[in-house]
Amino acid sequence: QIDVRHSAHHFQRTVCAKGIALLHITTYFGGHTPAPRRQQQHHHSPIVANFYHKSRRAMNNGFYGVIALILLGGFTTLLAIGVAIGVEYEDDNYAKNFESKESSATSGKIFTGEVTRKWAEPNEPKKKKGDTTPTNGVSDGEDCNNWAVVTTIFEPSEAVFRQARVTGWCLVIVADKKSPAEYDIKWSNLTSKNESISNFAPRVEYLTPERQRELWFSVFLETLPWNHFARKNVGYLYAIANGAQRVWDFDDDNALYWWIRTDLPGIPSLDNLVAHIDGVGTALEVANFTHRVFNPYPIMGGPVNSWPRGFPLQEIKVEETYVVSKRGQVGVDFNELKIANLGVLQSLANKQPDVDAMYRLTQREIPFDFEKLPEHDLRPVLVPPRALTPWNAQATLHLQPVLWGLLLPISVPGRVSDIWRSYIVQRICWDIDIRIGFANEPMVVQERNVHNILGDLEAEGQLYQQTSHLVDFLREWHSSASTLVQRIEDLWIALHERNYIHKLDIEQVQRWLRALEACNYPFPLIKRSGPIFSQTNDWQPHPVAVDIDDDVPMSKCPGVPRLTVFTSDLHDGTRTDIPSMLADLGMNVILGGIKRSRGPFPEVFEKENISVYAGDLGRVIKKYTSHNTTLSDEDIETNFLHWKNNPTMQSVDLYFCSFPSSMCEMWLPFNKSIAFVPGHRYALGRCSVETRNKLNTRLRGMIQSTKPKHVFGALSRYDKEYMEYYFGSGPTSVLHTFETYASGFGYLYPAAFKPGPPNVFNRTEFLSVKGPSRGGLPKGVVDLRSIYNHYTGAQLQQHPGIILWVYSVMSYKLIDFYALSIPLYIPSLKYHREQGFGPDRTITWGGNYCNNTSLHTWLQKHPSSTHPLSPESLMRDDEQYWLQFSDFYTFPHITYFDSMEDLSRKIAQNDPLTIRKAMMSENKKRLDHSQQQICEALKGVEANRHTPTEFSMP
Repeated sequence: QIDVRHSAHHFQRTVCAKGIALLHITTYFGGHTPAPRRQQQHHHSPIVANFYHKSRRAMNNGFYGVIALILLGGFTTLLAIGVAIGVEYEDDNYAKNFESKESSATSGKIFTGEVTRKWAEPNEPKKKKGDTTPTNGVSDGEDCNNWAVVTTIFEPSEAVFRQARVTGWCLVIVADKKSPAEYDIKWSNLTSKNESISNFAPRVEYLTPERQRELWFSVFLETLPWNHFARKNVGYLYAIANGAQRVWDFDDDNALYWWIRTDLPGIPSLDNLVAHIDGVGTALEVANFTHRVFNPYPIMGGPVNSWPRGFPLQEIKVEETYVVSKRGQVGVDFNELKIANLGVLQSLANKQPDVDAMYRLTQREIPFDFEKLPEHDLRPVLVPPRALTPWNAQATLHLQPVLWGLLLPISVPGRVSDIWRSYIVQRICWDIDIRIGFANEPMVVQERNVHNILGDLEAEGQLYQQTSHLVDFLREWHSSASTLVQRIEDLWIALHERNYIHKLDIEQVQRWLRALEACNYPFPLIKRSGPIFSQTNDWQPHPVAVDIDDDVPMSKCPGVPRLTVFTSDLHDGTRTDIPSMLADLGMNVILGGIKRSRGPFPEVFEKENISVYAGDLGRVIKKYTSHNTTLSDEDIETNFLHWKNNPTMQSVDLYFCSFPSSMCEMWLPFNKSIAFVPGHRYALGRCSVETRNKLNTRLRGMIQSTKPKHVFGALSRYDKEYMEYYFGSGPTSVLHTFETYASGFGYLYPAAFKPGPPNVFNRTEFLSVKGPSRGGLPKGVVDLRSIYNHYTGAQLQQHPGIILWVYSVMSYKLIDFYALSIPLYIPSLKYHREQGFGPDRTITWGGNYCNNTSLHTWLQKHPSSTHPLSPESLMRDDEQYWLQFSDFYTFPHITYFDSMEDLSRKIAQNDPLTIRKAMMSENKKRLDHSQQQICEALKGVEANRHTPTEFSMP
């Protein structure tokens, strides 16, 4: 057996460089390794495939010793005996392509992409019995303009669950022979009263193998292999036959971030992206790009050394292939163009982006997230003209002009198939003036199915050896055919003649094109004109003139005076976070709540520009001891009379209210600016329709006020959207004027960016915080309180991760841990769908809040609100929708788990150092952004406004 292995190794050295993988030969002699998902059907060259199967039959007949001698004889003997036992080549030229011209001991054979055979068949598939194509009636039911297509061998995944909830998009799920017999995509573990079916795909089709054989285009399927990624071709053709104008091509482990219908401006949902494209919006194009290939990952916010699967390995270190830029910086690295003809829009994926096995084996920065934009941006980033880039079949929107390009090659492994498709489509698109783009931020998160990385490496062999040659060939290829159908066939035949694909693919593409014609698909016309985008560079930023009084002391914010800020907040996080950042920007901050100088961060009270008010706070502030403290008009007047002549209060320029933000009502009579920045539901303590409506009316009056100017914000994305539900959108809404979300930097800086030795974790335990009441923790995970009664940030930073069992959509525990760059593990949306989340995201439920289970039925959404579901409802659909906006699902670089077993696996797989570095980078960006937004929001806030002598409400 040792000799056999040695000869097998010699065989590998001889022919491995020719794209012939040895894995299946060595696994036969030394034990079988299960194939990775979607690699069950292996694609060898005919030499190895025939040798493998025929030699195996010989062994089964007792010729083991003969085959061993053959192997010991080396590759020459092997080839000779292989031919003798019947190895068949597709043609002579194919065999010649694998004949080594150099010594196997010194050099491998390099793929050249030269013509090795000629296609002699007519450009029409052979007619077979029953090969009839209907000219009408091809639809299988009610037509849909929008279709999503997926193939799977697993039970319904989170990605499929979510896609099935995208209203307005039909879904076809293509089964394979290993797929479940039945496929239930309704939420599991839910009672009927907790399940809302109002948001659901209009049509969901599960194409079992039996259903596929009954389809009218079943002849097209005769050459389509089972147990192959290209089984998706069935779904593509089914969608087109049933009215598809757009196809969302996705994988069963790529889950949409936004799946429940929403018209929120800028949200990168399928509907919003389609509306942006159909409305002839704008796109971004890299300026002055001239290289032959384009690497989108660095410019989209990935690591500088990252590259997509299918990118030529020879180019990964070539700086001209990518740009590292400030995202969305028009006029520097980007030109802004008008969209005219966009054909394909690829979404990148967070957590487990689509990188090749070479990257996964050699780079530490995996998993990773692409850089989060300060604001959502629907403008796609276009592939530069005459440059090529790979894109996949995992999360890609195909528009009507390029539906012909959905076909996946079948004669190559699944890891190659969608990449070859992307290059083929791009080259044809040059002839019809269609552009390819990338969504400006990821629309999906990939929780990658189990893969054998070495198996992926083998399956991707063609990508490593052939892609660079393919790029060169495509840039030089041209066709004189007058129709698109003819040019598509010409290109596929040319690729077959150069060994990129094989004969079955030619038959497949011919049947595909005939089926599209039967569906009356309108193929675009050939065009010879230049680029179809017209630049719109007429926009220029205009500087804002600011009048500055030379006698007023200035802060560190350009154009903003040194303001005195007063806060009476109750919550430890909000009374130290933003006030501390204000102090760092040169503002004077007075902490005036009942907690005085008590709190978990005593160093805050020693900071420069921060003081604690030591005098009498008055009856009204003293009664604020809980979140649900009520405030009457009498309380407001009492508070005014207590403070109106106080010298400290007369010096105040701005009142800051966050938790509870509704306390700001008490400062309205002082005729000074108010920063209304909720760190939790904005109407805490307003538990009747009367008090809620009164607060809303006063807030609308504050929006319209210019003297004084008021500032609106939110410390979480959830609270921003929560206010939008009740106030609507538009110029008179309570949409925040700045995005200064909670950061923890005010009191954790500089500790947040100094996590100790950069390559060392001094403790091995993962810490569990607020853990579940039932079930044991995975090995290596301990409850935080079992180690620390009291702890510092520096102590926590010694641990490789924290498992936080979140209980609130905005939590300063999460903020603190994230600001300290500690790798975080959070239960997934799927986990919360099955286990429930709880009431700490509403205002109506629970003892800490209004505890009024009927209040939410009285509260009305604003007519202009874009949110479809109520934030107060505990229905599971409603809860899932609103949880999307929580901090722990919007912050990048957080790991999500579905179960304890999933948590254990991800703890073992992740590299905490890589995650820490990514979080540190993100935190620095968040700090810079928060300070810029605070400074921008404070422009126009007046200093030294006088307090009225008489009480009145504005």
